[in-house]
Amino acid sequence: MKRDGYAELHPSEDGLYLRCTFYPPMEGGQLVTVEYMEILLQQAGITSGILWDAISETIFTCNTEGRIQKDVLIAQGVPPVEAVPEHIALKSRLLHRKTADELDKGGRADYKELRSYITVQKDEPLGKVIPEKEGKAGITIYGKPIPPAKKQIRILKPGKNITIRDGIVYADHDGLFVLEGDTFRVEESLEIKGDVDYSVGHIEFPGDVLIHGEIHDGFNISATGTITCMSTVDASEIFTKKDFIAKQGIIGRGKGIVRAAGSITAKFIENCTVEALGNITLQGGLFHCQTAALGDIDLGDKGRVVGGSMRAYRNIRCGSAGNQAQAPTSLYGGINFVVERRLRFVEEKQSSATRSLQEVEKNLRHKATEKLFQLREELKQSIEKLQKLSSELLASLYNPEDVTITVYGKVYPGVMVFMGGASYLVEQEATGVVFRFDRGAMKVRMEPLQPKIPPIKPPK
Repeated sequence: MKRDGYAELHPSEDGLYLRCTFYPPMEGGQLVTVEYMEILLQQAGITSGILWDAISETIFTCNTEGRIQKDVLIAQGVPPVEAVPEHIALKSRLLHRKTADELDKGGRADYKELRSYITVQKDEPLGKVIPEKEGKAGITIYGKPIPPAKKQIRILKPGKNITIRDGIVYADHDGLFVLEGDTFRVEESLEIKGDVDYSVGHIEFPGDVLIHGEIHDGFNISATGTITCMSTVDASEIFTKKDFIAKQGIIGRGKGIVRAAGSITAKFIENCTVEALGNITLQGGLFHCQTAALGDIDLGDKGRVVGGSMRAYRNIRCGSAGNQAQAPTSLYGGINFVVERRLRFVEEKQSSATRSLQEVEKNLRHKATEKLFQLREELKQSIEKLQKLSSELLASLYNPEDVTITVYGKVYPGVMVFMGGASYLVEQEATGVVFRFDRGAMKVRMEPLQPKIPPIKPPK
């Protein structure tokens, strides 16, 4: 057993750190000294980054207290600084999609919110350019240089609809963010290869949407562009600022809603609320729907209308209306459904204000206060404004131009026709008719549909 004090060196494998354990002398043994450490370090080839202050303090503690001092850092090299190439750092939201845990709201995560795509807006910052950074060599505790390594970074390249200004990466267009390989871009349309279900989630997109599969029950779609579905649309809520096209049918199940700022085209629609600021065009039928358009509603000469209501500011054309069971079917021609809805809202407010005024008048008979008098005047002014607004809306409710409701085939008893504020009840089955509004008599008239006579060709 050694009686003198001594030290054991423990260099790190990378040569950047040296730790040491100091052992105090036993009784009568020689102390650990700085000179001893100089010789020990020289023998070990340690020449750089020696921490002499730490060595001196530890030697003093070891000798005076007689306790072993373990793993004391006594030399430290300089690690190299990695060289960083110029690269683009994208925002984390573009590289990471939300999980169910992130959407969890008290144990009630809506998995329909887990979208399989990422959207961006025009001029949205997507990331920034990280400039190149030169590397710097390091040095080991043995005095040997360590060449700088080059940091391994994925070098991303900007593609379509991407621009870089002052070191910031921007989207040039609203749309779908796509990262494929080492290139990222923004697509102006969204294409769903399969169905809209839990694998896709709700869709909210700033552009056109093309769906090859079905739209499953309960999934909502909202887009600023045209929405096209190549298959069946199940009960959903669909909103678009342009057109909606369903190559097959729309099955609303009584809760489906389709609204378009443009036109709507479908093969057939069942049990759905359908509204368009343009035209509605169907190839098949319209069954038990609440339908409204500011343009034409056209089912051609074959399309059937059974149950529900149909409102068009312009013309209505269909193959048949109603059925033998006399399902309640209402056809409104030349009516602005947007104005009608607003008029109904104004009338409800006016009715509510009138009831409040009657209550105030009643209270004034028992107790006349300044507050009640003031409230009465405010209600009177409000009612007057609502009456004026109601009159203005009523003046624009009906189309001033002549419109028609044409039924090429059968119109069944029980069908109600509304035009220009007048109504007409079909009491007997008829075939091939046109409904018009007689402005002079203020009545809806049903007339036989005149067959088209081909023009007579002049003799050769």
